[in-house]
Amino acid sequence: MDPKIWYASKTLWVNVIAAVALLIQHKTGYIIPPEYQVVALLVINSVLRVVTGQPVVWSAKKLAEAKSGSCCRH
Repeated sequence: MDPKIWYASKTLWVNVIAAVALLIQHKTGYIIPPEYQVVALLVINSVLRVVTGQPVVWSAKKLAEAKSGSCCRH
C-alpha cells in the first residue's frame, strides 16, 4: 500500500479535533462526561483503523522515497 503524508491522516485530524474540543470544554465550562468522550474517540478511531491501512510518513522526502521504491516498506 502506498504511504501518505502525515497531514492526510484522518485519524490524526480526529484526534486534533478531540484535543480542541477538550480545550473548548475547559474554557466554556460545559463538560461532556469523560466516559462519553472516551467511548466516542475509541469508536471513531477503531472505525478509521478498519477503513484505512495506509502507513503515514512524516516528511515529503520519505514519501517520495517510499513511492519510488527506494525505501524499505514496513
